[in-house]
Amino acid sequence: MVQALAKGDRSDIAVQTATELGARRILAWQASRSIVRWQGERGAKALEKWRSTGREAAKQARRFRVPRSTSPPPTTSCGPSAGHRSRSCSTRPRMATSPRPNCPTTGRAC
Repeated sequence: MVQALAKGDRSDIAVQTATELGARRILAWQASRSIVRWQGERGAKALEKWRSTGREAAKQARRFRVPRSTSPPPTTSCGPSAGHRSRSCSTRPRMATSPRPNCPTTGRAC
């Protein structure tokens, strides 16, 4: 999962939720227009906080593996152009791929 750096504790909540949902790797992403910057000691401290949040969330969710959290690479090295497999994550429910069941009273798709 790629998580943009956000102000406040929103990034930590995203890391926790992604861990509980089964993410294997969490990549911090620093956009070129991002306000939040992970540089120097502050970046190392923030990354360690993400790793700690991931460990605690894995314990809470009773997961055997803790996701790897990595520091932000340059913006140009992210995405399918860099050779990464492209996957997306959305909080919206997926559309059903199987046919809908028939309604018992009308016999048509519900």
